Amino acid sequence: MLSLSLFSSILWLPAIAEDQIYRVKQADGTYLYTRDIPRNHPEAEPVDLPDPLIIKANENLEWQPEASSAPSLKPKLSVSSPSTGGTYQNEAADAIGLTWQSENIPSNLKIQLSLDGKIISPAPGTLPSLARGTHQIQIQAVNSAGNVVTSSDSIEIYVHRPSKRN
Repeated sequence: MLSLSLFSSILWLPAIAEDQIYRVKQADGTYLYTRDIPRNHPEAEPVDLPDPLIIKANENLEWQPEASSAPSLKPKLSVSSPSTGGTYQNEAADAIGLTWQSENIPSNLKIQLSLDGKIISPAPGTLPSLARGTHQIQIQAVNSAGNVVTSSDSIEIYVHRPSKRN
């Protein structure tokens, strides 16, 4: 049995040895790549091929960037004014300036304001006059289909107005 295994291994050796790719320069300057041993082309060069990539069926193929790769280009939005927890009284609540920063926002996205869950588009530079109470502010970047791509953290402000008594 051992001699049969050894004999069959020897039969496979030429097939393994001939699993080589050769590069032959043609008369017109182009290259021909072939597995056949080019006997009448002494200028043929063997081409070293890398080992084949073997992927297991259950292997995760998702690309993970290395820690040293370029900085993230993920779109970012942040609101710098008003600040969270701010309290605005009387007339000051009628002209609250809205300032935000954006990083890596593609030009095909539009910026909108979510004020207490209602959308105001495009986002204004000043908040509309707000009623007394707590308000939630968020800046959002949306695509042409109206889907929110990224948004700032939600900011909560409080408007204090005196009650009117008759």
